[in-house]
Amino acid sequence: MRTRLLALVGLLLALVLAAPQSAASAAGTSRADAATPTVTPYSLLQMNLCLSGLAGCFGRTQYPKVVDEAIAKVAATQPDVVTLNEACSGDVERIARETGMDFRFSTVIYNRAELPCRNPGERGVFGNGVLTKRAITAVEDRAFTAQLGAEERRYICVTTEDGVRVCATHLAVGGNAANAANNAAQCAELSAVLAAGAPASPLGLAPTILSGDVNRQGSCASPGYWTERDSAATQQVGIQHAYGTAARLLLPAASVIPMVYTDHDALLVRAVFAPSLAAGIAYVSSVADELAASGDVQPSAARNIADLVEAAAVSADAADYAGTLTALTRLDAYVTAARTAKVSADAKSSLLALLGSWLGAPTGVRAFTVQLAAQADAGAVKASTARQLRVLAAGGAYGELRTAVASAKPTKVSAAAKQALLPLVGALVLAPKA
Repeated sequence: MRTRLLALVGLLLALVLAAPQSAASAAGTSRADAATPTVTPYSLLQMNLCLSGLAGCFGRTQYPKVVDEAIAKVAATQPDVVTLNEACSGDVERIARETGMDFRFSTVIYNRAELPCRNPGERGVFGNGVLTKRAITAVEDRAFTAQLGAEERRYICVTTEDGVRVCATHLAVGGNAANAANNAAQCAELSAVLAAGAPASPLGLAPTILSGDVNRQGSCASPGYWTERDSAATQQVGIQHAYGTAARLLLPAASVIPMVYTDHDALLVRAVFAPSLAAGIAYVSSVADELAASGDVQPSAARNIADLVEAAAVSADAADYAGTLTALTRLDAYVTAARTAKVSADAKSSLLALLGSWLGAPTGVRAFTVQLAAQADAGAVKASTARQLRVLAAGGAYGELRTAVASAKPTKVSAAAKQALLPLVGALVLAPKA
């Protein structure tokens, strides 16, 4: 599943780089092309470099080899932003200078004073850094309220000229009950930082991406954010996280880059940046148009998709987030229910993954209809039966839906399809009424 997702993201990123043209033009509408800025690839690289000279991991850095390695990783991956933990101000300045990036540094207090980096010295002080390709226009640098032990824990957020807020943090180590509680408290504070501005809907969140060594497996992301981890790392597995606003940083995909001279592998996250909510939504038309060119989406379906996207984009432009979600839900339902002769299975996967940026993972009725479509596409549910079941689900007749699935003849709903669908129907029956 993860391999398939990475391949899908690669396809959609290729479509971004291909200078997409909106399918709205095929439908006789030029609004998206004329007024909406296009999406672009966006990537982040997170590294913990163990540079203080004080920690036990410093010996393996073979200083300055760890700094050389970090510069090489930035050069190889060409990220838009880099976040650094356990760094030294002089070393961060060197990395920024040699990679041509802007930067800001956040000094960490140790035993109530700045900690000069040592072995060798003359490298500045200990802390965290943020590097960006675009110029930095604003900075927020704060310590967490929750603190325990000699090393202060803090976060730094910078805003770049394209309006993206980029943050780095390094949370306290867990372990015993007191340390775990301290880490949890910092995690809660971090979630509040991500939710800054408290918009009425997660769709209204400003574009934000945060990463760092959070020293925990559980996510600190607030609603409206995705979470990526270094789960494939061979060192300190799963504790470096990245969080991004799902409505503006679309289709995130994480990969791990092995590091030789530090005790954490690097975390690389690639996504698609939408300069506005409407731009991200309009991109769905671009993807449908490219898929139509490849024969995976029929022209009539591409035009229908463009019309539905237009309705969502109009609501997004008006900051009508409820209307935007309603329109996107209709689009999701259309793509899900489309026959494979109109929208191929691969095209459905691409489009539904993209729509998941705003709608989230399928739950409730949507989870059932997505699974029903997959079973129908595979021939495990007869097309006419799928239509009948879809009507029952949409109408909220869940008890009748369960009976219909369970009693269907094998020629209409296979045993394997029943096994996949009935738990989802059961969840609908048991769910509390709104």
